[in-house]
Amino acid sequence: MLDYFHPKIHLIIGGFIYVCSILASTYMTDFYLFFLFYAVLGGFGYGIIYMLPVKNAYNFFPNNKGLAGGIILASYSFGAIGWSFLS
Repeated sequence: MLDYFHPKIHLIIGGFIYVCSILASTYMTDFYLFFLFYAVLGGFGYGIIYMLPVKNAYNFFPNNKGLAGGIILASYSFGAIGWSFLS
């Protein structure tokens, strides 16, 4: 999917799936429907968005793919740690 669509289209598709699934899960009263919308579809939408910055970093830094990808993926972890302390 990363090779066939422009990054903006890719971001719109993944973001739309993620945001709509989280929004729809707030209205669910059945656990299994909540699980489907929140975990499965939300994870699918986030997974579409997840590799987009890594792919772009590989394109911009072809000689340092490991360093660029490592910095981006480490920032995901540091962001989660920072938000957990903030919240």
